Amino acid sequence: MGGGNSTLYWARQAKSVISIEDDEKWFSVIKPQLPDNAKMFLCNEFYLNQIKNYGLFDIIFVDSDDKFRVQSTIASVDHVREGGMIILDNSDMYPQAAEFLRGKGFTQIDFFGFAPQVSYVSVTSIFFKILNFPMKYQKRPVFSHARGVTWDRTELMHIPLKDFLSVSE
Repeated sequence: MGGGNSTLYWARQAKSVISIEDDEKWFSVIKPQLPDNAKMFLCNEFYLNQIKNYGLFDIIFVDSDDKFRVQSTIASVDHVREGGMIILDNSDMYPQAAEFLRGKGFTQIDFFGFAPQVSYVSVTSIFFKILNFPMKYQKRPVFSHARGVTWDRTELMHIPLKDFLSVSE
C-alpha cells in the first residue's frame, strides 16, 4: 500500500503487482513507468478499503503516506496469504505498526541502513508468520533522526545474527 519506486522495483521481481496510492502527484509520476504486470490505482476517499478488492497477497509492502501507515499495516494483516510476508518500510518511525504485527503473531526481522535520498539510518522490517522463531532479545528499532534524538543508536547493528536467534543445537 503506497506506490512509488518500490512499486517499480517489485514489478521487476514479481509476476504481478497491485499498488494502491492516495497521492495524485506520485500516481502521475509512477503510473506511466509501470510495466504490463503492474497495476496502480488512485484511491483518495476509501484508500484503506481498497485492499479488500484484490484477494490475498504473497507480499504486502506498506510504504503509504504518514497519515495512513499504521492503518495500512492493520488493514494488510487480513490480506496476506498463509506463508506470505508483510514488509513495513521505515518501521523505526512507526513502532505502533510493528507492535501490532508482533501482537498478531508475526516475527519481525529488521534491516538497518541508509535509505535513498536521506542522510540517516532507517529500518525496513519483514514480518513472517509461518517462519516464526523465538528471539533471545526483544529490542526493536529506535526512532530515526526524523522522529527523535536517538536516531544514531547502533548497538543492535553490531550483535551477530546468531546471538539474536534462539536455535536449539
